[in-house]
Amino acid sequence: MSALRWLWHELVRPRGPTSHRFYRFGRSSRSGVALLIAISCFLVLTILASEITHTGTVRMKMGANLRDQVRAEYLAHSGLNFYRLILVAANGLDGQMSGMNQAFPMLGQMGLSGDMLWQMVPMINTGLLRMIFVSGSGTDLDDVREMEAEGGLTEEQREMSEQGFGRKPGFLSFTGDFVAEVKDESRRINVKNIQGTDVASLQMDPAGAQLMGLMTGQQSCRAIRAGEPMSTSDMDDNNAFFRDRSLEPLELIGNLADWVDLDSSRAYMGGNEDTLYERLDPPYRAKNAPFDTLEEIRLVEGWHRDDVWERFGERLTVFGDGRVNVNTADCEVLWALLKSFTMPPPTDFQVDSCIRAIEMYRGVVPFANEQAFVQYLQNGAGPPMGSMMGSMPDVTGRCDLNPAPQMAQHITTKTKVFRVTSVGEVNDARVTIEAVFDFSNMIEGQTLFWRIY
Repeated sequence: MSALRWLWHELVRPRGPTSHRFYRFGRSSRSGVALLIAISCFLVLTILASEITHTGTVRMKMGANLRDQVRAEYLAHSGLNFYRLILVAANGLDGQMSGMNQAFPMLGQMGLSGDMLWQMVPMINTGLLRMIFVSGSGTDLDDVREMEAEGGLTEEQREMSEQGFGRKPGFLSFTGDFVAEVKDESRRINVKNIQGTDVASLQMDPAGAQLMGLMTGQQSCRAIRAGEPMSTSDMDDNNAFFRDRSLEPLELIGNLADWVDLDSSRAYMGGNEDTLYERLDPPYRAKNAPFDTLEEIRLVEGWHRDDVWERFGERLTVFGDGRVNVNTADCEVLWALLKSFTMPPPTDFQVDSCIRAIEMYRGVVPFANEQAFVQYLQNGAGPPMGSMMGSMPDVTGRCDLNPAPQMAQHITTKTKVFRVTSVGEVNDARVTIEAVFDFSNMIEGQTLFWRIY
């Protein structure tokens, strides 16, 4: 404060040589006002220059971010088109293989089809490819993780990975990376047109029956994936899951059917289906039409819960003809299929043994057709896993079930609907494209779903 007082004192001192009792000596002019104006102008110009510099820097960074976002989006398109090309080729190959299988029945028994083409490349990661090209073919998963922990490749290593042959640019000669993967929708349970007006009809509906098999009892899929014998520690107890949350599987299944059907009555315990949604903020009504997207299921009462969706949502789909591909279905979906379409209902131990046999069998050769799968369920055995995996325990599986007559109508061994997810990354920009293609009627595929985020 003393410095400010001194400055003000010097600027407003009166002109002339007259002494004053508050001043030791006078001054000849009020030149301090000019100094004040000069300082003010300097401050204004400094602020203006700083603002212009800051605005320019912000706009330059925004422009760079927008540039990176556009690049990331087109990289995501590249990954999507890469897999679409593979799927088109697989679809064409499948048509050729069908003719060859008729001419050579032995090929048909081996289960050869176009699906084997896309299954050979289930994912492509250009960042991983760069690491492999730089480090050589001997790079293993531990080396890749070590490189990622150290911040990835250096600029010199990236330039090395982008080198092509001769004057032509290499396959990886672009800025950024993309990760793309493809999954068939037929590996899931289709609930698009689930039907049921009461509990009995829900359990008779193919989708409802499979959901009941998925959401009840105990599953040992974790042990099966780990190649370990069935034990209580590896069992996923669905009954305990619903009991702890005061939920009913049939109620969740009935809510799905109520969302799709045309009436306003609840399939589970009666009542008006719209009362479940009128109390929400904002309120809405049941759609009374088939599901259009997988995310729409989250609007259904009970399925909005994160714990329910995380446990069962990954096993559902709304695309395709409703048949499950037994060559690609996950363990949980196979479990639901065997629980719902075998008579009498099998025990968990029987299902566990049969799925182990199926996993081992289709790991060597896929099922040629639906009838081959049905016949395998009646008397099929997989090779001992212990003998194939060395030190791992022998968990040989065997099927000895009685498939229901309608099982063949709800399964398939070929897939025509695929979900492709591609993520493009450039610096801090990240763009994801998710699309679903149907190759049932068009060789280039029909787009059923498209989302960019």
